[in-house]
Amino acid sequence: SIDDTPTDDPPQFIAYFEKYSKQCLVSALKLLIDQSKNFSPMSLTNDTTIKSIALKPYRIILTLLDKPEIGSRIIDHVLLNLIQCLRQQCHKILLGTSNNKYENSDINLSDSSNLVKAAKDCKAAWDCVKQANLLFSAFEATYLWDYLCSLFERSCSSNSSITNQSCTELCQVIDFLLEIISTEQYKQIQTRYLPKLLRSICGTISLHIQTVSVHDLTHALRICNKILSRIEPETEQADKRRPTLRRSKYSSSSSSKPEDDSNIIESCVQTFHQFLARFLNQRVLPSPNVVVPYFKRLTLPHNRIQRNEISSRRRTIITNKLVQYFYGTAEQTGITVERHDRSDICRCFQLATSLLVEFSCLPKFSESQQESHRESDVETSSDSADSSLPEWLQALLVCATFVSDFDIQTSAISTLLDLVALTRQLSSSSTDSGADETNVESGRYQVSQHGSVSVMIVPSLLPAHVRFLVEQSTFFQDVAIILWNYMLSDKPFYHRRTVELYQQLQKVSSPPGICDDVIGISLVHSDKRIALDAQRKFALIWHISRGYLSTSSSQCMLDRPLFVMISCLGGSDCR
Repeated sequence: SIDDTPTDDPPQFIAYFEKYSKQCLVSALKLLIDQSKNFSPMSLTNDTTIKSIALKPYRIILTLLDKPEIGSRIIDHVLLNLIQCLRQQCHKILLGTSNNKYENSDINLSDSSNLVKAAKDCKAAWDCVKQANLLFSAFEATYLWDYLCSLFERSCSSNSSITNQSCTELCQVIDFLLEIISTEQYKQIQTRYLPKLLRSICGTISLHIQTVSVHDLTHALRICNKILSRIEPETEQADKRRPTLRRSKYSSSSSSKPEDDSNIIESCVQTFHQFLARFLNQRVLPSPNVVVPYFKRLTLPHNRIQRNEISSRRRTIITNKLVQYFYGTAEQTGITVERHDRSDICRCFQLATSLLVEFSCLPKFSESQQESHRESDVETSSDSADSSLPEWLQALLVCATFVSDFDIQTSAISTLLDLVALTRQLSSSSTDSGADETNVESGRYQVSQHGSVSVMIVPSLLPAHVRFLVEQSTFFQDVAIILWNYMLSDKPFYHRRTVELYQQLQKVSSPPGICDDVIGISLVHSDKRIALDAQRKFALIWHISRGYLSTSSSQCMLDRPLFVMISCLGGSDCR
């Protein structure tokens, strides 16, 4: 709020205004905004008349802001109405003018990006946008973004009647503002205020994860993705060279001292991880209590074995699990997602996992090596991954290996494989360039350096996590078998998606050759039903791969099983 902005007015004047005038003025302004929002452009004669009606609320409020004893005390109560009015004005002007070209067009003006793009070509609509930006520039730089954070928090709380706006409606408002405000012109928006807004949204939907609807969650995650795409981490030294936002006397009383940019980004990532853990546990999985027992099924005993025993142990695991998955034994019973909003949950899940990958690729800037050592990962240690895997990762692993839903399971698998590939790629690049081992082990990778400024990437999956997946879990084997079994489905989309994920798994699985082992062991399995079934699956994989995948990796994946298949076809059992 900016209600507490200091003024030179005597206390009795402020008390009188609060008691007798404030509510009347706020009501009058809201009525004026509604009139401006509801006007019909078709009933007006020219652009000048349209502008006089459409711009009137902005000009009056801007005049009131020049009187801090009044403006600072009413702006909180009318700003949201004004932003929504602006959006509706642009829409009405574009559809209502005589030269309307959007009525029968394929362009969807409900989308903020399309709406603002079209408004730029319409003088009357763009004049409204320019007048609104003039109003926004009168605020303290942080005020508008703090105001949006506050509105979003209240819209998600149980007492959302305070704002009379749903979470979805607030997301639409934020989306519209991101389109009309030039975030590229002022770097403080990209480096400070948008990360704070992103952190606030993630924290709010995490706090209210049980009460926020799936529809609202979907819109919130979409706006998070849009905000993340506009964020540009920057060092303070570089920020000083950028143009700064005008600072006015109309500032937010809740504004805090600027945080270090790298800390804001790291805080965003950690807040999103907390949201993801709560979302998976409380909205995707049937109960938070299922994660621990199912996760234990993935883990292997802590005692290490000799390297020459790894191959034989892996073959034994694959052979046993092929039987378990094929016959659907109780040991491999999956988690069923049976709910009326399953499709909405799947869509929301895919958005959340996509955001996780985007957060993992987010660069951070450090001014020295000492700075890069300063921050530590609070979620995990480097050598005790089995006891300290973050909660979100355990839940995601359970979704990837035990949830009996194709969309959720394949999204989780693809996300985990993407994260493994990213960590390995960064680790390999850092090792080749002779990077500091402490940074690499803690998951901090320097991708470039400009003078004293280093560009760092801290992926969500650390090297310790990857070692755990390889050495202390059956994750890669289970994924290979799960994908292999999806080839029996009667849905062609499953087949294509499965082959794509097989390609992805082949590139990152460790030790290599797990896909070959699963196919090969299936083809020569002692259980004849499994062996014959494997021949049909392999023929389908070969057909799909030959049809639309021609990369060397796809052919390499099929070479060994192809020889086994040919050998099987020559045997008496196949005739």
